[in-house]
Amino acid sequence: MRTWYGICHVYVDKAANINVAKQIVRDAKIDYPAACNAMETLLVHQDLSGNGGLDELIAELKRAGVQLYGGPRASALLKIAEAKSFHLEYSSLACTIEIVDDVFAAIDHIHHHGSSHTDCIVTEDREVAETFLRQVD
Repeated sequence: MRTWYGICHVYVDKAANINVAKQIVRDAKIDYPAACNAMETLLVHQDLSGNGGLDELIAELKRAGVQLYGGPRASALLKIAEAKSFHLEYSSLACTIEIVDDVFAAIDHIHHHGSSHTDCIVTEDREVAETFLRQVD
């Protein structure tokens, strides 16, 4: 594992089409996991943990053989191992999942832990998408 160079995020918003999100998340991780633009951290809006969306995303990654680690919130909720750091570039079929309150928390997380490389939002809410695109490099 390397650190810090290609920490790419996908943020799945509460207004995401979950079927579209599953395809994007799966492709972002497994298409070429050693690439510097592969997803290393999946950020998920907290509402998806209550409506089944988070479960669907996790099932999609597990079906693809992805080893999952959690940030503090996700590891407690999902009962998975906690990631050693949000600054790990796995370069393999592994990723970190974290639960965030909203798009602003996702943006804040990316600013603190990202590498300004390849970050993505999945949402059907145009205003949320524009907020993300304006504030994430």
